[in-house]
Amino acid sequence: MSMKTILVPTENHDAMRSTLETALLLARRCDSYIEGFALRWGIQEFIGGDIAGGLPIETFSQDIAEEAKQARQMFESFMQKHEVPRSTKRTGSLSFGWLDEAPEGEKFVGSYGRVFDVIMMHRPDTNSTGVASENSIRRIGGCSRIRT
Repeated sequence: MSMKTILVPTENHDAMRSTLETALLLARRCDSYIEGFALRWGIQEFIGGDIAGGLPIETFSQDIAEEAKQARQMFESFMQKHEVPRSTKRTGSLSFGWLDEAPEGEKFVGSYGRVFDVIMMHRPDTNSTGVASENSIRRIGGCSRIRT
């Protein structure tokens, strides 16, 4: 089975490097398109999880936007450093793209990921958001998942 499309939910931390390296190894072997997007919490999920917290929603929204920007910079600079060409559409050759404005929340990973051959996610650690928790990874269905 060939893996022509690879989805990489991206967070801005050190564990992503090994995830991106694994995605690139698979993409080179299968001549695949790699698409990244910023993996982030939905504000409603955050509020529902910690109603007593003291973080203003406006500050949280700004933090989310900054994290998404940094995740994109990390993803794109990794691809450029490894000479992977940018593409504006899913192609049949080694290339990458970035999904702007991906919806917040863990449900998006599973629903959008179904149109890809594989979802490449990092192994959750102390720096991970709850979106990439062990329970979330188990619930994502409809395609192959590789955790690094």
